Parts: sequence; C-alpha cells; structure tokens
Amino acid sequence: VATTPKGKGAFPERHPLSLRVFGIASAPQAEAYLLSGRVDVLLILGSGLHEISTQGWEARLQPSAALIQQDIDPAVIGRNYPVTTALVGDCRTTLRELIFHLRRLLSIGEHPPGGDAASFARWKEAAVPVLDAERRESSAVPLLPQRVMAEIDSALPEDALIFLDVGNHALWALHHLTATGRNAFIQNWGEFAAMGFGTAAAIGGKLAAPERPVVAISGDGGFAMTGMEVLTATTYDIPVVWIVLNDARFNCVHHGQQMQYAGRTIATEFRRMDGAGIAESLGAGGRRIERPGELSAALAEALASDRPTVLDVRIDADEVPPIHSRVRSLERFFAGQGR
Repeated sequence: VATTPKGKGAFPERHPLSLRVFGIASAPQAEAYLLSGRVDVLLILGSGLHEISTQGWEARLQPSAALIQQDIDPAVIGRNYPVTTALVGDCRTTLRELIFHLRRLLSIGEHPPGGDAASFARWKEAAVPVLDAERRESSAVPLLPQRVMAEIDSALPEDALIFLDVGNHALWALHHLTATGRNAFIQNWGEFAAMGFGTAAAIGGKLAAPERPVVAISGDGGFAMTGMEVLTATTYDIPVVWIVLNDARFNCVHHGQQMQYAGRTIATEFRRMDGAGIAESLGAGGRRIERPGELSAALAEALASDRPTVLDVRIDADEVPPIHSRVRSLERFFAGQGR
C-alpha cells in the first residue's frame, strides 16, 4: 500500500505492507515497487491521479494487466490513465462490498489465497524507506531538516492533526514524518497548492476537533503570508502550535530552479524574519529553536501549555529537499513541449 501525498495518514506507515508515500517527495521503496514494471494489478482508491500524485503522469505507473480506479466522482475516473474497471461510489462502501465478495470467493474455493507475504517482507527489508536516513541523527548547526523531522516525529501525539502548508517543509514532512494511521495530514497539494493555507487552516482544525492536538508545519515564506492569523488564535484562546522552518528563502522554488537551470535562481530569497518575536507581539508563545534536541522538548511543552505557540526553527537553507521526482517530471514535460 502506497499513499499519494494528500492521502498520507490514511494508512499506517509502520504497517508491514506500507510503501509510504508515492508522488512528490516519494519514498524510495514506493518508487522502486510501483515503477518496477512488475505490477500486474493496481487498485486506486479516491485519487484522480493528478501530476503531484503520479510524478507528472509517469508512464511506468500503468500496470501490465489491469488498473482498477475507485472514486465517488465519475468524471475523475479514466481522466489521466486508461482504466480497466471503474468503481463509482463512496470508498468505505465500495471496499466493504469488495471485501465481502473476495471472502465469499475464497470460502467456496473459486480463487486460492494469493500473495507471498514473506517474500514481500524480505524485499521491503532490503528497500530504502527514506533518503539520507543517517542525517536524521545529525548534530549539525544550523539544523538539518531531516533532524527536525525526526524530532517532530518523536514528539507528535499519535492522534495529532498535522496541517502542512505548501513548500520546502512539506516535502521534508511528507518524506520523513511517519503516519501512524490515527493522525491526519491535512494539506492542499493539487491544482493550485496555495502557500499560507496550512498556517490559517490549523485554527479551523482545532475548532473542529478541540480534543485533538493540532500542529501546523510551515515555512517562513508561507508564514509571512498568513502568519497574522496567530492573532486570531490568541484573541479566541485557540491552542494551535506552529512549527516554522526558517531559512530566509522560498526554498522549494530555490532548489528547483538550481536543479533545472544550471544553478541560476531568481526571486527566491528574502530577509530573515524573527518568527518567535512576531508570535510574542501577537500574544502567543514564541521560541527560537537552533540546536539539536531542542525541538522535540519544545513541541511537547507547547502542546502541554494549551496556548497558541510558534516554534521558530532555524534550518540549513542549503540542504536539498526530496524534490528530485518533481524535477524529473518537469524535465519530461519541457522536453515534450520542445518537440
């Protein structure tokens, strides 16, 4: 089971059958499995298979025998890949019916049980779950984003609602954070991917689920766009925690430009902000995080404080996010345009 970026959290990534995320910020094991050319049947649940979730409509994702696509919207089915079987309807209801019929066919011996769980487990043990896993334990200063994500992972409650804004930080989070199946990752990757969404939306998430911890992960670029919503949270005592990865860049764009245009960039850098100071001026808690080991403790304290808090995390701006699949898909697109 692999999830799209927007589907992260729908399936626990500690499950032995999980391949983590496929699409933008793909897990290497998901890429290795789904693009191997050895997938015969692929069941798609609730995805329109747009650019972000398919690495720019990667042709190798098409299975050899059958693609089964389920969606509540019939207009989505077959839009981007040829479909062998269409299943239109609510996902939960559709899966319940499928499982009922599979169990019935197995019980009468019409189909023998299939799948070799042991061989898949051996394959997965040899596969790479995340890139540069050793950097998650780095003691470097400025902080490496991989280390930041490892500390968030260790401190996040299992039932947390995690709002991901759009940008560099989201790529790190999609790739490195581990979905437990009880938490939820809420984001708007898709046709527009509007920066600033996650910073503000987290407040609505806390109002909708006041019993659950709510954490927004954003970059300083997105926080600069909608960070004044912290004032809304302090005015109405809405205890959201914002983790702001501060690198004084639109860094997803910056690294993408560097990789595509021989190191040239334009309009990606700006003056570094004091995120913790902004938070305090708006009546929220504010804390600057600069050294390894500080963030996990600070996040736990912020959640326990039950007040709006901004954690201003200074990261290494030159660490390249897991954006390589996105760059490859854009290069294919531009090559096609040139013919």
